Amino acid sequence: MNGNKYYWLTTTKKHKNLGYINKNALATPNQTKLINVPYVSQYKPVFTPWGCAGAAMTMLLRSQGKHVDLSYVQSHLPMQPTKGGQKGSVYTGVGFGYVIRPGALAKYARRWDKNVINISSSKLTVNDMKLYVQGGKPVLYYGFSSYQKPGDYHRNHCKVLTGYKNGKFRVNDPLYYSKSDGAGTGGKNMKYDRGAISWVPKSAIQSETNHEAITVK
Repeated sequence: MNGNKYYWLTTTKKHKNLGYINKNALATPNQTKLINVPYVSQYKPVFTPWGCAGAAMTMLLRSQGKHVDLSYVQSHLPMQPTKGGQKGSVYTGVGFGYVIRPGALAKYARRWDKNVINISSSKLTVNDMKLYVQGGKPVLYYGFSSYQKPGDYHRNHCKVLTGYKNGKFRVNDPLYYSKSDGAGTGGKNMKYDRGAISWVPKSAIQSETNHEAITVK
């Protein structure tokens, strides 16, 4: 496949299929992996307070060596009524209802990299995502933001898993101005205001995710 060797992965749990994965993306359960993923802010240099998906997608693509213009990404992001498109402006938030859905985002990302895939599934687990990360493939997942209000359980924020070590994921969150911004400098919901780049326990990611994610095969 594309000149590379892939394996078809199936778990023993109900014989769940994970799909094809590159032969190099196989790992031992506790293997440490740090992926070089350039940090991208949704605020600077392109101010898009509702543009987390575009910023996170740009991180994913740039980690694969793709030249991606963030301004183009944000201004051409698929919007409603396009199927799965974002509802509401990335720049002003006018009409905002939800961010672009993973299927539509993966399709959009394939304009730059044909290997981007939507791995969303009701059966997707944090261990499945860990397998990709340990294999050198960052995972863009849908979770909560530091602006999350009590009682709001909509996963309307995109972040990127960029590493794994000692039971924790390294997470790039675009909802900050700079990669050096620390915990408490965002929306002040301290459960998720972890800073631009942080280490988050696997259990916390498992409880946060809603089985929606995209990655690179």
